[in-house]
Parts: sequence; C-alpha cells; structure tokens
Amino acid sequence: MSGDKLSKAEAAEFLGVSPRSVERYSQRGKLHPIYLEGDNGKEAHYRLEELKKLKADASTPLHVSEVVGGDKNDENDENDEGITYAQTPDSLMIIHEIVNKLIEVVQSTQPKEELKLLAAYEELEKAAEKQWILPTRVVKELIKVKPHGEVYTRGAFRFVKTGKIGAEAGWKVEKI
Repeated sequence: MSGDKLSKAEAAEFLGVSPRSVERYSQRGKLHPIYLEGDNGKEAHYRLEELKKLKADASTPLHVSEVVGGDKNDENDENDEGITYAQTPDSLMIIHEIVNKLIEVVQSTQPKEELKLLAAYEELEKAAEKQWILPTRVVKELIKVKPHGEVYTRGAFRFVKTGKIGAEAGWKVEKI
C-alpha cells in the first residue's frame, strides 16, 4: 500500500472482492480510479477514503433497480416496488441482474395461454368461413397436433385433407 492510494489488487483485498469487481464498481461510478504511471504504463489506483466509504455502504440495502442498473423511481419497475437486496459481492449482483432480465424476457414473450387458445379458435373460424385450405404445419401450430388420416376432428373443428400445398397436405377447415 502506498499511503492513501491503493492499487486495484490492494483495493480488491481491502473490499474483500475480486479485482474484476473493483473494475465493475468503477464502471458503475461507485469508485473513481486515479491513473498513475507504473511499471506497465498507467495503472488504476483508488483513494483509501473512497474505498472506506464504499465498504461502509456495503451494509446498506439496495433497491432492486440499483442492483439491475435501473432508476429507483422508474415507472416501469412495478414488479419490484419496495423490494431491496442487501448489497452483496459483485458476482451475486450480476446473478440478480441476469435472473431479473430473464424473468422480464420470458414474461414479455409468453402471452397468456387462454389468449393463445382464443386466437387459434378465431383463426380456425376465419379459415372455415373463408374456405381457406391450410398447410399441415399451420394446422399443427393452431391445434398443437399434426392432423392425420383423410378427415381429422379436433374440438369444434373438422379438417378434411384436400390436395397439397407445396410439399405438405392441404386441409380444408370446417366448423362443426
């Protein structure tokens, strides 16, 4: 240690985290490195006072948006209102960030099953009304089963094999 300025490795040891975590704290604006000339060019050093403050703040709970990088008052944070996490080593913060982002992606890409079912029924009714002939892959996507035989019944719909559409069988949809 060189007095009031610590190298990245020394700062990591002082905080009880990895040198990579020290870099992440810098990227997030929690630490502000000073670059001093070293044996291998400019090297990051950290003020002891700033490290002490960060270490003292480590026991302060963080709001979930602070962990995942959002704004604590962001209107889009409806699901995390009031949730806090104890500040943890950086690796756990990254895990929280990944899990929350995955949940967000899954929720945004998964329409409710009831809505998908109703949409499929509407498409089948439309196909029956317009007397469209649908390829096997489209029928399978709508009813979740590949139709077989010359006539296939599923729920309130009958599918009658009618020629081909490209390499696939074509199915006329009838509402029963």
